[in-house]
Amino acid sequence: MTDRPTLENIQALRWIAAALVFIQHSVYFAGMTVGDQMLSFRGLNLGGIGVYIFFIISGFVIALQTNKNPAHFLMHRVFRIYPGYLVAIIFSTTVFFLFSAYRPTFSIPSLSMLLIPTGSLNSSFQIPYWTLIYEMFFYALVLLLMIVHRNRSKFIDASIFIWMLGIITSMYVGTKIDMPKPGPSEILVSPLNLYFICGFFLSRIFFSKNPGLAYLALFLMAAAGCFILSMRYQATISAMGIAAIVMAVKSKPLPNLLNKLGDYSYGIYLAHLPVIYCIHLALKDSGTSFAGALALMTVAALPAAILFGRIEHGLYKGRIRPAVDRLFEKKISAPMSPSLEKQ
Repeated sequence: MTDRPTLENIQALRWIAAALVFIQHSVYFAGMTVGDQMLSFRGLNLGGIGVYIFFIISGFVIALQTNKNPAHFLMHRVFRIYPGYLVAIIFSTTVFFLFSAYRPTFSIPSLSMLLIPTGSLNSSFQIPYWTLIYEMFFYALVLLLMIVHRNRSKFIDASIFIWMLGIITSMYVGTKIDMPKPGPSEILVSPLNLYFICGFFLSRIFFSKNPGLAYLALFLMAAAGCFILSMRYQATISAMGIAAIVMAVKSKPLPNLLNKLGDYSYGIYLAHLPVIYCIHLALKDSGTSFAGALALMTVAALPAAILFGRIEHGLYKGRIRPAVDRLFEKKISAPMSPSLEKQ
C-alpha cells in the first residue's frame, strides 16, 4: 500500500483549481470587454483543468467516506453543497441589482437550478453551477451503492469500475453528450465522470489494503485518454496527472495561507464570476484597455470572492456541519421501538 499523502496539501490543490477557473473567466471577460474573443487563450482550457481537478479531489475525498452511515453521508453532502449555492444566488442577485442594470431572471424554466440534470441551464446568475450537477449526481450514485450493499468497499469499487467501463465504451462508440448541459441519461455516461472515478481510485491506492482494481482502473482510464479522446481533451489528461502527482507527493505541509484559500475555494468558485461579469458590463463601452479591465477584475473580484468563501466556509464549519452532526447523533441515540430494532 502506498504511503498516505499529506491530506492538508489537497486543500491547497483546491485553491489551485479555483485560481485556474478565476484566471479563465477574468482573462476571457477582459478580452470580451475590448472585443477580443480570446480564442488562443481559451484553447488552453485553464478553467476546464481547474474544474477537472475539483472533480478528482471530490472523488478522492468521497472514497474516504463510503463507510459512513448512508443517512449521515447524505446529510453532509446536501448541507455542504446547497446552503453555499443558495447564498451565492442571493449574492449574485445583490451584486447585479446594486452595481448594474443587468437583472438575473428565473424566467428560464429549468430544474437544473436545483442541481438536477435536465439538459438546460439558467446562466443569468453567472454562477457556473453546471459542475455542481455533476457533483450531486456522483454523490447520489455513491449513496445508492452504499445503501444497496452492506459490504460496501468491494461492492462500491466493483460497481464504479463497471461504470467506468460503460463510460469508456460510450466514448469509443462516439456517444454525443452536451457536457455542460447533460440530460438525465447523458450524465450517466459523460466522460467528465472519469475525473471523479480517477480521484476515487487514487484514494483507494493510498488507503486500500488491496488496490489492484484501482491500479487497473487508472491504467484503463489513461489508455482511454490516449487512444479515444480527441486532441481538444488532451489538457484534461494532464489534469489527471497533475492531481495524481500533487496528491502522491510526500512533503511537509504547505503554507497555511494556501490551505486556508483551499478552505474558501468553494465560495470563491461560486462568487467570482458575478463580480467579473458586472465589471465587464460596466467597462465594455468605456474604452478601457485589456490590461486595465483585467487588473480591475482581479483587484475587485478576487478579494470579494475570497471574502465570500471565508464567510461561506465559516458558516458551514461553524454552524451548519455541527448542527447536522448533532441532529444525526440525536437520531442514532434515540431509543427505538422493538419493531424498529429488528429491522
